[in-house]
Amino acid sequence: MAIQKNATLRDITLRFCLAPEHFDAHYRDHLLQAIRDKYENKSFKEYGYILEIQAIERILNEEIMSMVPNVFFMVRVRALLYLPRVRDRLEVQIDKIFHHGVFIMEDKIRILIPIAISTEYEVQKDFSSFYLLNTTTQKTFRKDDHVEVELVEVRFEKDGFSCIASIV
Repeated sequence: MAIQKNATLRDITLRFCLAPEHFDAHYRDHLLQAIRDKYENKSFKEYGYILEIQAIERILNEEIMSMVPNVFFMVRVRALLYLPRVRDRLEVQIDKIFHHGVFIMEDKIRILIPIAISTEYEVQKDFSSFYLLNTTTQKTFRKDDHVEVELVEVRFEKDGFSCIASIV
C-alpha cells in the first residue's frame, strides 16, 4: 500500500460519545475500540486518511449529559495518517486504464492521471483492454502494474480525497 509508506504518526484531538453500558473498570479500552471503529480507514479534511488509531494519549475533557447518561470525551489519540499534498510521490497500482487516462483507487484516495498532461504517454488498445505506452522508452503499463506518480492537485470531497497526478 503506497500511502502506508508516506503515512506519519501524529497526535490528534477527537470528540467522542460513550454509552453508559461501557462504564466499568475497562472504560478506556471500550473508548479506544469505539474510536477505532468510528475513525479508522476513513478520511477527514483536517487530518487526512486515518490508517490506524494506536492509543489514547490523554483524556482532555469529559462531560456527562444531563438528559441522557452518555459521556462526551475530548481525547488526544496517537494516529497513523496520510494527508495527501501536491508534489507527493506515490508508487501505486493501476486499477483501470481507459481512453482518457489512468484511474487508481488507494483506500479513500482516488487518483486520476489524465493522458493530456502525460505527453510522453499514449493510451493504446489491444484486443479487449487498454494499456499505457511510454512513447520514448516503449515501456508498457497494464492494469495491476505499479507506477510512480506525483500529485498535481488534491481535493477533499465528501468521504475521501480526489487527486490529479502525473506519471514520474
